[in-house]
Amino acid sequence: MTKNFLINGSSEKGLNPFDRGLAYGDGVFRTFLVKNGCPLLWMHHFSKLSHDLNTINIPSPKENLLLKDISLLFPSSGSFVGKIIITRGVSERGYSYPDNIKPSRILLKSKYNRIPKTLYETGVTLEVCNTRVSNDHDINGIKHLSRFDNVKAKLELSLSAFDGIMLDQEGLINECITSSIFCRYGDILITSNHSRGGVYGATKAIVASKVKQLGLKMKYLNLSLKELKKADEIVITNSLFGALQVTKINNSSWKVFDLSKKINCLFNEEN
Repeated sequence: MTKNFLINGSSEKGLNPFDRGLAYGDGVFRTFLVKNGCPLLWMHHFSKLSHDLNTINIPSPKENLLLKDISLLFPSSGSFVGKIIITRGVSERGYSYPDNIKPSRILLKSKYNRIPKTLYETGVTLEVCNTRVSNDHDINGIKHLSRFDNVKAKLELSLSAFDGIMLDQEGLINECITSSIFCRYGDILITSNHSRGGVYGATKAIVASKVKQLGLKMKYLNLSLKELKKADEIVITNSLFGALQVTKINNSSWKVFDLSKKINCLFNEEN
């Protein structure tokens, strides 16, 4: 059987059922593409992983240790999806944990299912979900393991929707179920600051750091659905498909423009 996971660097042992990642979602994760054995956008993913772990006081693994795991699990040819999960570790029953607890390190390998190339030309459809993003205050913006909001939202989508927009508790745009969302108004690019929940991901960080190359200025605002519909164009991004134009949200539609192509060029420069 082909190996598709490593736990603390080994494929011979399973995960301890007392691991706090299972019991409480006590940990964080990153999902990324691995092409010919190399993790794409790695610098951004490792930086985000380390930041998120530091936010919830879990020691971050050394970068060379994670890269060694990736080299052991992924072949030197082909494209795959990698997922790193770091949990706080194993403890007895109860919310508290000992000072000497040791984090668990999990690496998963999955098949990479490419989206149809035509979507990069024709754009995609979004729907607005009823399920809203939880406001976790001090941990807003990090990619923690407690993602039941996203699970519920995913179940709402019709077959025609590529992704779903999730609102915060105030009814304002936060993110999509599996991607970040950007709205362009003239030369201003607007996205959520995630002060009310959601995930500030790697692709959002790249766009923010290179927004001047797009000839745009970035603003972090929480938009209403009414304001969203006035955007000149809307783009969604994530680490697996890059950037895609949005051509329809519920009953509102947009023509296909070229912002997603420009953003994909930025991503390609990073690899």
